[in-house]
Amino acid sequence: LAHGFYVGAEPEEAEEQLDALRALVAECLARAKFLGNLPLDERSPKVTSELASKYPQLRPIVLVYDEVQEGTEYGVKGQKADKAIRDQYAGLLTRLARIARSAGVFMVLASQKPDSGVLPSSIMGNCSIRVAFKVSEQVHNDQILGTSARRLGIDVRVPWRNGGSITAT
Repeated sequence: LAHGFYVGAEPEEAEEQLDALRALVAECLARAKFLGNLPLDERSPKVTSELASKYPQLRPIVLVYDEVQEGTEYGVKGQKADKAIRDQYAGLLTRLARIARSAGVFMVLASQKPDSGVLPSSIMGNCSIRVAFKVSEQVHNDQILGTSARRLGIDVRVPWRNGGSITAT
C-alpha cells in the first residue's frame, strides 16, 4: 500500500516530491529519537525485526524512486532555480542514504543512467546492495558495482546463456 505516488517533473510535482522526501527525513529523525528513548533493555541504534514487531510505528518503510535522474538532473542546466531544486533532491537523498537504513527506511533508487551526475558518490557509497542488469560499457559496470567488481568476476556486460542479464548484489 503506497503512502504516496508521484509522477512527473514539472515544478509543482517536484515540490510535492521534495516535501515527501523532507517528511521521510523527519520520520527517520523521529524514529532515531524514539529508539534513544526506549528502555535500556530494548535500546538499539537501529530498528530491528523484534522492535518493529513490538512497536507498529517502527514498521519498515520502502522508498522506491524509479528514474531518479528526474530529480537529480531536474530542469535545465544553467538555470539557477532548477539547480536549487536539483541540489535539494541530491541533498535529501544523500541525507536519507546516511540515516534511513538504521531507522528502518529502505531506499530503492533506479536509473538507466548510472553515472555520478545521477547518483553522487555520497549516495552510492551508502548503497549496501546494488543490482545491475546488462550494461553496454565497462564504465557503467564500475559505476554501479564498484571498480573491483570486474576483477572479482562480476561483469554485467556478459549476458547469461538464456539471453537474460546478470544480476549482481
